[in-house]
Amino acid sequence: MLGWAVVMSGVVTVPELLDGHTVLGIGCLDRIYLAAVGLVVAWYRPRNPIGWLMLALAVYVVFTIDGGLYNVLNYRLGDRLPLAPVVLLVYHATTPMLAVIPLMILLFPDGRLPSPRWRWAVGGYLTLAVADAIVQAQMVGYALTHHRTQVETSGLLLLSNRQYAAQQIGQGRRTS
Repeated sequence: MLGWAVVMSGVVTVPELLDGHTVLGIGCLDRIYLAAVGLVVAWYRPRNPIGWLMLALAVYVVFTIDGGLYNVLNYRLGDRLPLAPVVLLVYHATTPMLAVIPLMILLFPDGRLPSPRWRWAVGGYLTLAVADAIVQAQMVGYALTHHRTQVETSGLLLLSNRQYAAQQIGQGRRTS
């Protein structure tokens, strides 16, 4: 898995290096650096979570770019690609993965929290990230079941918050 993250980062970035482009405002070399440093830290210090978090973040960035393009091809350009609903769901449910960036800073340098008092703050922080993932998955489920799967050019789901909120409030009133 360690080598896979580095290889996938390199596969995606080779065409970008040739064109000199950046995708989503992230330079193509950033993924390689993130995966390479994560690989070194995870290899030499396997108990340090920072290396594993860096590798996971590198894989997430590559998936975000590829998943967004996949969503655009399927839902915006009309191609019928296999597993498109699964990619849309995973693309949105992994959005809270960006929450690991402040966590890596907090765990630096030895992979431990600065003091035991930080456990409550980190627990609350991770709870909010999981809650965000659940809400994102619910929105995708709503869009897929109600056939409102429109995406913008970055691959994000175009779903009015009013539509989703009205559906959730409507369900709450019917069940009470």
